Amino acid sequence: MKTTARIVIIIFWVICFLALPKLFFGQEFLKKAKEDNLSSFFDLQRNFEEWSKTKDLSKVKGWKQFKRWEDFNAKRASQDGTLPNPLVFYEEVSKIIEQKKVLKSTFKNNYSWTPVGMFQEASVHTPEQTGIGRINCITFHPTNPDIFWVGFGQSGVWKTMDHGLSWAPLTDDLPMLRISDICVDKNDPDIMYISIGDYAYIGVGLALDHRKRHTHWGLGVFKSVDGGQTWNPTGLSFVQEIEDGSLTRRVFIDDNLNGMLDAGEAS
Repeated sequence: MKTTARIVIIIFWVICFLALPKLFFGQEFLKKAKEDNLSSFFDLQRNFEEWSKTKDLSKVKGWKQFKRWEDFNAKRASQDGTLPNPLVFYEEVSKIIEQKKVLKSTFKNNYSWTPVGMFQEASVHTPEQTGIGRINCITFHPTNPDIFWVGFGQSGVWKTMDHGLSWAPLTDDLPMLRISDICVDKNDPDIMYISIGDYAYIGVGLALDHRKRHTHWGLGVFKSVDGGQTWNPTGLSFVQEIEDGSLTRRVFIDDNLNGMLDAGEAS
């Protein structure tokens, strides 16, 4: 029932947004678009702009619906202005739902999960210190299942060599301990890359005075060639003054470069 309801809701919103001009052709500018047989996103956009030049929009009703439609389709129209086909969205959603069913069945039959901790929160809670740590990423050793690395929102990169029974910090000397991603070279696990910064906060207005969270911004991608004992900035480095532009979400190593990808060397 939940799956069916989700599909119905998605179809409803897709139809509303993609077919919005047809629903509001009572407006003068949309009537003209229909008469001129305009169907391209850019043609419809120009049609509205020409119409609005002679209007006081504060005294006209109905045009906001078009602007919502415009904002939605600006991210989805093709380069030539062709509007997306609503059926494509429905078909892709249906595929994803079926894929999730298969994955859920596989996990249920072949895997089991058990908590490994931590289990106790700090005894003293403040607005700045609460909870037991937010994990942003986990990366596994290419050949040894007992070794993996965890990147935290506020405490850097930690490594375990005994399947999580004990941990050692690797980034205490870095100027910032917010980690968004860890990437390990499968050909040489001593070569590692980390994305420094907290990508989870992108777009939430960290620059606003009342937030005071400037350390959530990033420093770019750092590299280690000794298994995380020492780290150095790569060519993909940022200053926090560019705010959201300093955040990087993922790091990938191109196998075609034989494991020697460096953000400053790659083109």
